Amino acid sequence: MPRHSLLPIIRQKPRTRARRPLNKGAIATVVAVLLLCSGWAAIQLRQRILRSRAEALLLDIQRLQVGESSTTQAQSVIARWYQWGPVETECGAGECTSFIRLQHALPAFLTGFSNPTANNLLARMADHLGLRNAAVRAGLRYKGGVVTGKGYSVEVMLPLRDWWTRNAFTPELAVFSDETEEFTETELAHIVPTHPYRTVRRIKSPYGLRINFMPQEPAAQKQQYMDFRLSCLTRFSPCQSESNILPAASELVNQVF
Repeated sequence: MPRHSLLPIIRQKPRTRARRPLNKGAIATVVAVLLLCSGWAAIQLRQRILRSRAEALLLDIQRLQVGESSTTQAQSVIARWYQWGPVETECGAGECTSFIRLQHALPAFLTGFSNPTANNLLARMADHLGLRNAAVRAGLRYKGGVVTGKGYSVEVMLPLRDWWTRNAFTPELAVFSDETEEFTETELAHIVPTHPYRTVRRIKSPYGLRINFMPQEPAAQKQQYMDFRLSCLTRFSPCQSESNILPAASELVNQVF
């Protein structure tokens, strides 16, 4: 018969590794980075939504023809945009003017202070992360059943380092382009004899550029005056001149100023 060991079998207990204490500083850093990344992504998303809507609004404005499109067509465009942004309409003397405004604003602590000696560290960081304030506005004027004027404008924040480079406090680029059946007295004062159906002028000193033109302008020119490039609303590196928003602006500024 086989012999059985009379000694008890000794089982070794498995070794357990000692748990390292949690590094609270590392956890806090990871959480902070995740929060910053999610905040950046949320702001970027809002900027891209603004650009998408701004492009759709620009197409609506481009399709309407001054002196040809009907009031019904203009009101259809206005009604479509009530859900996306503030719409204001003013009427008087048989004429109505409607404005549609789309806007994206950064949290106040990311926008910076106008004092050049202020500590604008967070605002400078926002510049390098592709974050900025921006607004787009469209206008329509109609009278007697016909569209008598239309306009479109883009305002986008300059990088903070450029706020004082124009010999004045200029935190934004702004380009306005309006087509109208007749000029106002202010616009008439800026007419150049060689271009009787177009005016170009600075607004608020070096703040931006305004173009006003009439339906008599050549079709190719009118198309250029409404050829806004809306990548300035979302591109990572900020735009720094009006021609980045409206390519025709560069040539017009050189001709007039």
